Amino acid sequence: MQFDLKECIVLERLNRFVAKVIVDNEETLVHIRNTGRLPELLVKGAKGLLEKKEGGKYNWHLKAVNKNGHWVYIDSLLAPKLFLDFIRKENLFDIKSLKLEPKYGDNHKFDILINNEVLIETKSVNLVKDEIAMFPDAPSERGTKHIELLKNIHITKEYKPMIVFVVQRPDAKAFKPNEETDPNFSEALKQAKEIGLDILCFDCYTSENEIFIKSQIPKVF
Repeated sequence: MQFDLKECIVLERLNRFVAKVIVDNEETLVHIRNTGRLPELLVKGAKGLLEKKEGGKYNWHLKAVNKNGHWVYIDSLLAPKLFLDFIRKENLFDIKSLKLEPKYGDNHKFDILINNEVLIETKSVNLVKDEIAMFPDAPSERGTKHIELLKNIHITKEYKPMIVFVVQRPDAKAFKPNEETDPNFSEALKQAKEIGLDILCFDCYTSENEIFIKSQIPKVF
């Protein structure tokens, strides 16, 4: 995926959805599409990349932040799009029908449903420590609920469920759940693995205007 992005300097994160940056030598507020904490990324003085935003209160989305010379794309809405691009590029499925954000039950949605058979939930991963990607970086009741639902779907064989972790940066060698931050999510994911639910993890190539899934990385849990 390619973008027309503009460089900025991060000053501070004001709340879950807003950061203050310097762009074109002026301070401005920008929108963040990520509810994670991102403490190691949104630090004062970090280089960032902005995408022009149409409508709403702010003129820009904060799309990526530079960490140790690598562009880390923090937009959490990218994960399903990146994986769908990868599916098409690698011809992973013989796609006859495709639904995005398919509803499940009364109150739930997943990311992708292929051929009314393969049900996919993707997660955007931004945190890497010692070359190990981890998710989540903040407690995620919603994420844990997704895992529990997918476990039940796997057991009942209603669909073929799949969990895909997209590490939106290039410097991860493996993936594991962030047990210290969210033990409930970690335990749910470990149980999902034990019962045979498909769990895939990928890293990405990133630059100042492009990101795409590069290769599968191992799970270490």
